[in-house]
Amino acid sequence: MRRRARRALGALSAVPALALAACGSDGRDAGRDGGAEVDPSSVPAAGPTTATRSTAATSPSTAAPPPSTAARLCAGGAPRQVGTVADPGLAELSGLAASRRTPGVLWAVGDSQSAAEVVAIDESGRVLARLAVEGARNVDWEDLAVIGSPDRLVIADTGDNLAERTRVALVVVPEPDVDLAAAEPARLTAVAERWVLHWPDHPRDAEAVLAAPEGEELLLLSKVLFGGAEVARVPADAGPDGPVTLELVGEVRTGLGAVVTGGAVAPDGSAVVLRTYTSLLVYDRPPGGSLLDALAGDPCRPDAPPERQGEAVTVLDGGRGLLTVSEGGDQPVWLVPAG
Repeated sequence: MRRRARRALGALSAVPALALAACGSDGRDAGRDGGAEVDPSSVPAAGPTTATRSTAATSPSTAAPPPSTAARLCAGGAPRQVGTVADPGLAELSGLAASRRTPGVLWAVGDSQSAAEVVAIDESGRVLARLAVEGARNVDWEDLAVIGSPDRLVIADTGDNLAERTRVALVVVPEPDVDLAAAEPARLTAVAERWVLHWPDHPRDAEAVLAAPEGEELLLLSKVLFGGAEVARVPADAGPDGPVTLELVGEVRTGLGAVVTGGAVAPDGSAVVLRTYTSLLVYDRPPGGSLLDALAGDPCRPDAPPERQGEAVTVLDGGRGLLTVSEGGDQPVWLVPAG
């Protein structure tokens, strides 16, 4: 969203902070957005090595485990422009998600100034298809995610600049097939489910949605005026049958002024990414851990592109890198490559 006056959020004393942003394993300086040092006592010490006399000289050393997705996403080097989003319908682009069904396809939504549609683009920003969403209105669509079993697009209709919406919603539509080689944009239609959600106390402006790949965990992150986000869990019984109340489960702190404007989960669920206006934060999600567990860790920080207003981010299939796009007309598509 464009920056406007926002109501300052009160302190949530009953909800513990999830994490303080800190320097990641690649050694980048966390001080750009604030944060705290990692406690060395929390890092397990390496155990002693053992080898018999007959094999110590000839056996190869134990191979190091491959780097995590998060480590690779933070070690790829400088961002580079790979295209431009020139479509007028995406001048208010606020959310981006990589397709599960068709690698190389990205789904994009605009916020409250935009139509009730999801636009499929390729990694250069070329429009491939327009998916008209029936049964839902674009009140303030801020982000989207893709979940499987079956494949669906989950649109976060959760923007609220003035903090006055007592009800927000997730707009859920089936993910259609898209032809990457199409000469002209396809016109598609889907009927939406609207999952109505209540905030438990007061309204918030939430601009990021995180979804575990199979849909077993959905989180909304609201913007905290002075940096970071409050984290709310979408109840498992959320659906089209009636409103449910969001559960406040924690807080992510990213530093003064670094409000969270978008989020993404790697297609295989192994990493979580948050976007602020000026930075990218990447969290490792170990096997068996939840998205909430990942956000409780210390993020690494790849170099962020010089966007006008950092807004939308997604993780490419195979963890090849991050793609980010700013709100505004004719905005560059930036690739932050993985190492």
